Amino acid sequence: MSEYSVLPFQFKHLSDDTVLLVNEGGDFVFLDHDTFDLFVRHKLDAADKHFFTLKSHLFLENVRHTPCYASFLQRIQAKAR
Repeated sequence: MSEYSVLPFQFKHLSDDTVLLVNEGGDFVFLDHDTFDLFVRHKLDAADKHFFTLKSHLFLENVRHTPCYASFLQRIQAKAR
């Protein structure tokens, strides 16, 4: 298991097994319910195929204040302007 921070996002259950996640930057990802549950409980393993997707779309950050985290903050600030 990997330590990570969950970045701000909204979600909606679309069906019994599909959850839509949308972050503040406008990126979106579909997850199955079990993966979503692991993700929000901080139990998603870094080796899981969804971990990289969530990281690359700025839903999680496994090291705070990296260039990825800074990029996310810049995107939010740009949207606010």
